[in-house]
Amino acid sequence: MKSNRLKSNRQQVARKHHFVSEGYLAALTNTGTSKGLLRVYDHSTQKSFPAKPKHVAFELDYNRVNTPTLAPDALEEAIGRFESHAIRELRKIITSGKLTPTEEFSYVYNLIALFAVKTPAIRRASENAQKQMWRQVMHLMVSSEEMFQQQMNAAREDGFLRPGLNASYQQTKDFVTRDAYTISIPVEQHIITEHSVFDEILPHLSQRYWSVMTAKADAPDIITCDRPAPPSWPQSE
Repeated sequence: MKSNRLKSNRQQVARKHHFVSEGYLAALTNTGTSKGLLRVYDHSTQKSFPAKPKHVAFELDYNRVNTPTLAPDALEEAIGRFESHAIRELRKIITSGKLTPTEEFSYVYNLIALFAVKTPAIRRASENAQKQMWRQVMHLMVSSEEMFQQQMNAAREDGFLRPGLNASYQQTKDFVTRDAYTISIPVEQHIITEHSVFDEILPHLSQRYWSVMTAKADAPDIITCDRPAPPSWPQSE
């Protein structure tokens, strides 16, 4: 019997995964709700346009997991539940103008840490760095026939080569030299890396002193961006 955590074929799998939560963005719309509009500025195209929170700050399958025991959007749904709780705490602060008690406020700085690590730009940079590293590994493997044979024997002993696969050193060297391959980094690997960084950031946030600053009624509009929290903070700030 399959795990009840798997979705049935009739249930739709969420594919639009927000790296900046809809609930957070909703507070910045013209109505202060998810049905309101943001005034969005796209720096890459230098164009401005109105949009609802659900239509911005997302990527398809950003948190998708591939496992036989969970639905592909299981992590995204779990993050969504946490974000909803954190946004409720933010709403309390907005309404009261005061920080909530420590335990409740912990949801807020957990949300800040999540925003810091859940950043497509950082993920792409990490992916490019990993791909470059693995290309260097490939070139090192074919740097000599002796090195190549050592690596092939080790891979064969560990069960990483299909039976009957007997590519020669020269064939493999030509394959690597021509860059006739692609390297894919699994989404799960990114998720593991990001959440390890999350664990490093969170203690620093919990140790900080926090205050509420209330803007005047006639103050200019509040601006946010697709990276509302930096990945690191100097200790002096």
